[in-house]
Amino acid sequence: MSRTRLSLLVVSTTLNTGGAQRFTSTLLQHLDRNQFSVELALLRDDIGYSLPEDVPVHLLGYRGLWELFRAAGKLRTVIEQTRPDVVLSNITATNLFVGLALNSTQYRPRWMARIGNNPRSHDSWLRKLFARQIYPQVDGFVTNSTSLANEFANYYNVPPRQVEVIANPTDFRAIDQLAATFPEKTWAGNKPLLIAVGRLFPQKRYDILLDAFARIHQQIPAHLWICGEGPCRRSLERLIRKLRLTNHVELLGFCHNPYTLMKQATMFVMSSDHEGLPNALIEAQGLGLPAVSTDCPYGPSEIIDDGQTGYLTPVGSAPKFAEAVLSVLNDAECERRMTTAAKQRTRERFDVEKLTQCWQNSLEAIVQKQRGEARCVG
Repeated sequence: MSRTRLSLLVVSTTLNTGGAQRFTSTLLQHLDRNQFSVELALLRDDIGYSLPEDVPVHLLGYRGLWELFRAAGKLRTVIEQTRPDVVLSNITATNLFVGLALNSTQYRPRWMARIGNNPRSHDSWLRKLFARQIYPQVDGFVTNSTSLANEFANYYNVPPRQVEVIANPTDFRAIDQLAATFPEKTWAGNKPLLIAVGRLFPQKRYDILLDAFARIHQQIPAHLWICGEGPCRRSLERLIRKLRLTNHVELLGFCHNPYTLMKQATMFVMSSDHEGLPNALIEAQGLGLPAVSTDCPYGPSEIIDDGQTGYLTPVGSAPKFAEAVLSVLNDAECERRMTTAAKQRTRERFDVEKLTQCWQNSLEAIVQKQRGEARCVG
C-alpha cells in the first residue's frame, strides 16, 4: 500500500473511567505515527487517562439528549474539515452518534465501529431500532472477544465476515510501573486479601460476591477490597452490615491506581452477570493474581484458563463461587502454580504491541476495502 500516512479520527464519549475509554487511551499511545496521524473527538470534556501530546482533541459539547443534533453537527463539521481516511467509534453510544453525523456529511470516510459489550444486555429497544438503521453504513466492526462477535452478528444480523475480533491491547510495562509506586492504601494484615475492581453497578453482582465472601469468611478469616463507585453503594453497605462483614469488607470507591492494590492481594474476584472483555481481569492476571470469576457472557472464559490460572464458576451461584475461592486459598501449591501461569500466559495473549499491530492492519484493510475475518484474540 501507499507509504502515505493514514489519517484516523477516534470518537469517544470521554477519556476517563470505563473499559472503552481505557482502550482508546492505550491505542492512541501505541499507534505507529509513521503509519497514522491521529485526532480525537470527545462527546464530553472529561480526560483522565493518558493522552499523547500530538493528538488534537475536538470537544463536541454533548451534555444530554437535547443537544444530540447540535453535537452531531459539530462532529459532522470536524469530519468535513479534517477529512480523515477512517473514523473509529469506540462504544455503542458513539457508534450511533457517528452514524447520525455521517448521515448528512458531504465527505464520507471509511467507518470502523468497535463493540465492547453484550448488546442483549446494554441495548434498549430504541437503541436497537436506531442501530439497525445505521449499522449498514459501517464498513467494519471489531469486537474484543470471539463469543461477543458471534452474539453481535446474530443480534444485529450483521454478516460474520464483517466482524473482526481483536482483544484489548494491554500495556503491562506501564502497569508494572504504576504497581511499583506508593500505594494509596496498604494491607498490613496476615489474612488472605481478595480484591474486586469495577463500578458498583447491578451487572457486577456484588451481592453474589458478598454472599460468597460471607461463606468464605466462615472458614478462612479473609479480607475483601472492592474498588469502584456507583449507584449500588448504599445497597451494598446495607448488605455488608446485614452479613456482619463490616470489619472484613471495604468499599474503597474509585481507585486512581488499582495496580498498587492488586499487587498486595492474594486473589482477584469477579462476580458479573455479563461483561465484554474485562480489562481489570486481564490486568490482575497479568500481575500474577489467581482469579475466580463467573463464567459470564462474554470474556472471562477467554482470559482465565480454567483450573490453570484461576476458576470459572456458574453465574449467580454464591456457593460455587465460594467453593472455588476456598480451593485456592486452602492449597498453597495451587496458588503458586496459578500465579506463575497467569502472569506468563496473560502477558503473551494480550501484549500491547502485538494487538496494536492487529488494529493497524485492520484499519489499513478498511481503507483498502478489504473486509477480512482476522482474529487477534491473543
